[in-house]
Amino acid sequence: GSDRALRSFHAVRDCQSRELSQGKLLAKAKKLHIRPSELKLSPIVAMANAETRGRDWCDIVTAHERDACVYVWSSEKHKLGPHELKQPGWKVNTMSSEQDPLFFAVSVAISVCGNYALVGTNGGSIFKYNIQSGLPRGAYPKSSGKVRKAERKKRPGDVSMTAAKLRKALGAKDAKRLASGKRRKTTTGSEPGSTLVEGHSQRSPVTGVDVDGLNRQLISCSLDGYLIWWNFQTHDVIEAVDTGSPVARMTLARDSGLVAIGCDDCVIRVYDLVTRRLVRRLEGSTAHLTDMTFSGDGRRVYTAGHDASLRVWDLPTAQCVDWVSFNEGLGAVTSVSVSATGEFICTTHMGRLGIYLWIDRSLYDPKVRLESVPTKPTLMATPELVECGMAEVEDLDNGSDGEDESMPQAAEGDLTLAPKAVGALTLSGMPRSHWESLFHLDLVKARNKPTEAPKAPPRAPFFIPTARASDGLKPVFEKEEEEEENSSSASQAKSSGEEKKDGEQPPAAGWGEAWSDDDDDAAEAPALEDDVTENEPEVSSRILQRSGMKLPRCHLADLLQRRYGNDGHRGGPAPHDITGYLKSLTPAAVDVEMNGLCRGPTDEEGREIVMLGLDWLQEVLEARDDFEVVQAYLQRFLKIHGEVMDLDRERTGDRVAAMEKAQKGSSRHLRDLIHQNLCLINFFSNQNLV
Repeated sequence: GSDRALRSFHAVRDCQSRELSQGKLLAKAKKLHIRPSELKLSPIVAMANAETRGRDWCDIVTAHERDACVYVWSSEKHKLGPHELKQPGWKVNTMSSEQDPLFFAVSVAISVCGNYALVGTNGGSIFKYNIQSGLPRGAYPKSSGKVRKAERKKRPGDVSMTAAKLRKALGAKDAKRLASGKRRKTTTGSEPGSTLVEGHSQRSPVTGVDVDGLNRQLISCSLDGYLIWWNFQTHDVIEAVDTGSPVARMTLARDSGLVAIGCDDCVIRVYDLVTRRLVRRLEGSTAHLTDMTFSGDGRRVYTAGHDASLRVWDLPTAQCVDWVSFNEGLGAVTSVSVSATGEFICTTHMGRLGIYLWIDRSLYDPKVRLESVPTKPTLMATPELVECGMAEVEDLDNGSDGEDESMPQAAEGDLTLAPKAVGALTLSGMPRSHWESLFHLDLVKARNKPTEAPKAPPRAPFFIPTARASDGLKPVFEKEEEEEENSSSASQAKSSGEEKKDGEQPPAAGWGEAWSDDDDDAAEAPALEDDVTENEPEVSSRILQRSGMKLPRCHLADLLQRRYGNDGHRGGPAPHDITGYLKSLTPAAVDVEMNGLCRGPTDEEGREIVMLGLDWLQEVLEARDDFEVVQAYLQRFLKIHGEVMDLDRERTGDRVAAMEKAQKGSSRHLRDLIHQNLCLINFFSNQNLV
């Protein structure tokens, strides 16, 4: 930040957030009689990190304002590293001379192996360093890494001094070429290694640099509008593409093999690393970009602009699917970052302290869908701490409060995407965690199972209330209201002549016969039943009447009976309505609903409902709707009721065969589509398209 410090923040536990140490600044400042802030490094302008070798050596590289040196940090030790990445012969960090502005570092990157650091300079050169030793390992192009010979002391009137001034004024590299009168070559920049490309790379500031996932190619961009592919090992130019506009930002998705650049014409261009061709052109931004990044899966691009807006671009459709604005209070976004899972989005804002953490609601809320192109931005207010009671917290958890009406939402109960053609396979659009948790539900239950039985809390000490007597010396214990009532009722019972034992109550009528274990006495005295008069009410026990008891059923069983329980006549709710009901539940609630269909092999009614469940699964499999969610429901249903289905093989045989046929048809159709698209991608990737 502007306070010239490097900090790490923990997204969950704030106690683990800390500032990385820059050394013993207090002792040095006290010795030099200056303020400690004057010894700190200048503000950071670029930063890169890689956790591959974080336990072995430094894993963070930073470039600072108006500084040619690049510094390394250790996230494991939380301090500044021992090396400064710089070229030998540079006059840096000296009080007698100023640094050359052409050597100022403006962009940095770390290779995927964690061994090399790439530094882009203000003069257009790119230098490679070994992070462990801090030694230089070449430059891009090669001519930039040549070490200058030590200049001998020049005296006034010396010919070499005059020639040096002349070369500096004319910009000539070689005195022999100047004396011979040869002109410089002017070739097209599309030729690999051409002089024009090298000239551009040596003059324009490098605004972005990065390495692919195999350490084969180095990609760089500059303000001259060129996007250049370099050979990482030989340092030669592979290809240079003229974008037609100065490139301000660049981000790389190594897993997807895509590189996105933000140009000054407010257009985001996405190139393929293998074919080195333009694959997407994202238009719609109205301000210059301040930062951009890919999502973890490489399907989305997040861009921030000077107009205090944040846009989310969907690469498969090349459309803007979300647009938010921070004009209400936060201001322009200076930096944006996305977590690996895409759940959290971090932003920093102009003139604001700290990092703002946002959550992507489309990952867990099925009502929020990023499908339609927004026509106006969603205004995001400044987050504030509010005090609320428990009732308000429950309302927020239930979703009754805090809903943003401007967010794109789906209609209630309509969570299924309509297929574009009859019989087409469609996905549910549900969050991945909803259906993936059903496959691992047994593991989650075993992990959350308590290790020991709950223990009753120890009895708290109590004190008998006392009251001061009239004399004020002898305390008298107060009588509780219940004790007074009991004493009055006991006195009344004693006065009426009823004598009972302490704690004894009269038995209820018929209670002894119901719970008697003496079968012989009941067999020897059958005449007791004749002694019962007709006017006496018959004694009934809810515990003893198990044969006529009806087990409670879940709502899923009711839906299945209404749909398939009319002797083969299907009516009531549609199959997608039953699926929609399960989609509105949590994974644990889905498991409870399926367990409530049948209580075991002895539950005759439940076994009939299981057959109805098979009919429902067969119908939704044949319809090919909600493909991934139905697969999860099918796996959970078979795991729970597999034993019951094995008892009725004659009835389940035809249903299971029909389900297997529909399942194989859908899987084969999906596999053919995937193979067809992979073949097309492989074909076009190997073509040299113009």
